[in-house]
Amino acid sequence: MKEKIGVWIDHRRAWVVTPAGKKGKETTTVQVESGLEEHAHIAKGLRSNILPGSMDKTSEDNHQRNMQEHLATYYDQVIEKMSDAKSIVIFGPGQAKIELKKRIRTQRPTWNTPDVEPADKMTSQEIAELVNNYKPCKTMTAE
Repeated sequence: MKEKIGVWIDHRRAWVVTPAGKKGKETTTVQVESGLEEHAHIAKGLRSNILPGSMDKTSEDNHQRNMQEHLATYYDQVIEKMSDAKSIVIFGPGQAKIELKKRIRTQRPTWNTPDVEPADKMTSQEIAELVNNYKPCKTMTAE
C-alpha cells in the first residue's frame, strides 16, 4: 500500500501523481485524457425543419446521457491508474473532482475516502509538489 496518491482532474484530463517514497523511488505522474473536447456540446444552428418540441428535448437528453456515460468511463480509467493508498487527495477546478470521489466510493468501497480540495490549473511539477507536501486539512467536504 502506498502512502498517498494525488489526482488533479477536470473534465478534459487528469494527472495521477504518486510521490517519491522513502525508499528512493521517483515521483511518477500519469496523464489520462477524457476525449471530451471532441463532443462537448450539441451543435447550434444545425437543426432540421422539424418544429421545436419533444425532438429537441430527446436530443438534449441523449446528449446528456452520452456525456455521463463518457465521463463514467473516463473516471474508471483514472481509477485504474490509481492504487489503494493510505491517503488520496483529489483536486482541481469544477465538479470533476467531486464526481471522481463519488465514483471511487461506488467502484472501490474498500478504499479510504479521498480528500477533495479546490485548485486552479497547474503544471505537472506543481501538481507533484502539491501532492508531496499535502497535509489533510478538511477545507472542503463533498458528498
